[in-house]
Amino acid sequence: MHSSPIDLQTQRKLEQLFELLALPARAIAPKMRVTLAPCHLMIEAGAMGVTLALTLIERRARTERWLPLLLQTCAPEWSLGIPVRACVAQGRPMLIATPPAASRLQAGEWLQCLARMRRLLERIHTEHQRDSRDVGDTGDTDDAAESRQ
Repeated sequence: MHSSPIDLQTQRKLEQLFELLALPARAIAPKMRVTLAPCHLMIEAGAMGVTLALTLIERRARTERWLPLLLQTCAPEWSLGIPVRACVAQGRPMLIATPPAASRLQAGEWLQCLARMRRLLERIHTEHQRDSRDVGDTGDTDDAAESRQ
């Protein structure tokens, strides 16, 4: 999506979204980045709509193993009809929601979609931490643990 002017309705929805996320008030810009630990939320807004990309902050080894789970979130019923794509970028699982500009969806529905995306990424984060502790307890490295599988 190219940076273009943000229409007033989209600007208001983003302001409401920040309020619902309990984030400090901020000026709405075409590109924004917010930390929602353990995730980063990257927002790109313009005349064509909004892109809400949520990714884990930390890079992880073998993150691609989570791709099948991430892809299940691309079903419209999971995301309240908001198109969601999933990928692994630079060792980080990422979910990307694209509510269309012309839709009747409100900031509350954007928040519900983001909350579902965040819960899934938090689950991956927690599972990876548990896996890391288990590997650390046995003294294995990622390579040694992977060779046993």
